[in-house]
Amino acid sequence: MRSNSYGTPPNNTKLRIGHPLRNRMKWTPVAMKHTKKHNQYCLVINTAIKPSRQTKALHAIHKIFLAPYPLLAFAIFAVCLSLATPVLAMSVTPVAIDMTTSGRKARGQITIVNDGTKQLPVEILVKRLELDENGNKTTTPANDDFYVTPVQTLIDPGATQTIRLQWKGNAQIPSSQHYAFLVNQVPVTMPKGQSGVQVVFNFETIVNIAPPGGKASIQLLETDIGKDSKGITRPAVRVKNPGNSYAKLSDATIKLSSGSWSKTLTPGYLRQSMGMGLLQAGKTRRILLPVDVPRGVRQITASIEYKPRK
Repeated sequence: MRSNSYGTPPNNTKLRIGHPLRNRMKWTPVAMKHTKKHNQYCLVINTAIKPSRQTKALHAIHKIFLAPYPLLAFAIFAVCLSLATPVLAMSVTPVAIDMTTSGRKARGQITIVNDGTKQLPVEILVKRLELDENGNKTTTPANDDFYVTPVQTLIDPGATQTIRLQWKGNAQIPSSQHYAFLVNQVPVTMPKGQSGVQVVFNFETIVNIAPPGGKASIQLLETDIGKDSKGITRPAVRVKNPGNSYAKLSDATIKLSSGSWSKTLTPGYLRQSMGMGLLQAGKTRRILLPVDVPRGVRQITASIEYKPRK
């Protein structure tokens, strides 16, 4: 497959605001060693898509982004899909790790499995993570806060690689700290004279570091009704963690009611439907709850019972 250039790649503004892939995709030019032209592009998807949904995700990308770019579309599906699963068959566990600044829990590990038929080059990046009230992320490089072994590796087909991490920061941090460990599939430069597009997936594990003797709690500040990214009406809670360690809304039982309607959200249901619901120390968050609001409901009463998992 040869071409002089693919020109300017598509951009994420083609996705509606709130689309789950809008802020998780970027096009990166891969510079050729023998020329200054960027005639290779790498589509980076920064999300932990389940293997069963990866092919469906690529077809959605084709429909949204690539229909106006037939040469580019052909390149992605001829190169990536026909070369089978090396692009798709990487899994990373766990999605979150709870650690402390000392003792046995000052260590953790991430497991990467290459289920594909090609060698898989990956690199590990560490970033400090902060969340605003709406859950938007801000990250800053923080590779020096952990010992990580290895930081780069080449995983053989069918093999498993364990990434070991150990806290090396201050043992007496005043409040909890949070990190995103990025497991990045590294794009490979194609041979001289060959153009193409690669699709790579970047996975993320959240690492929470608790201070010695840290305490957390959840205070309910207010309840209202909002809309999610699909425009579906959901109950929302505004909550605060006044402690010096992190809390998880998914460790709470939430009871909702309005007139004759009521709903109880258990920790198991919350973990399965919305993840951890991280509440950083001393911060406030507004969180939409994964519950349909009955038609006609305009006001909801809520209560929260928080019991952190041991």
